[in-house]
Amino acid sequence: MSSEQDKELNIRYKKNVFFDIHYFSDKEDINSDCLNMADKFYDLLEYVQVNDNLYRATNMTHEVIDGVLHFFLQFNYKVIKEIEKAPKMNKLKQEVYLNAR
Repeated sequence: MSSEQDKELNIRYKKNVFFDIHYFSDKEDINSDCLNMADKFYDLLEYVQVNDNLYRATNMTHEVIDGVLHFFLQFNYKVIKEIEKAPKMNKLKQEVYLNAR
């Protein structure tokens, strides 16, 4: 649905990704079916594995609007951005001139 990013210390960032999952019921008792599906979503989506990382959902809520289940959840994670390494400073050459009188 949307996402946001906040800069933290140095090259660290906090990212938040928001989802709104829609479920369209084909059952006769739409409200009951949507509530049952919402309960399943709470269990199934609490932890989501992406590659080797496990992410925990936060702010999980749901509501049924015009017969459609809207299941909202959010994932928060940290990112460390790689930056190009700046060249190291070269050696400083210093010359001293003495003014003899």
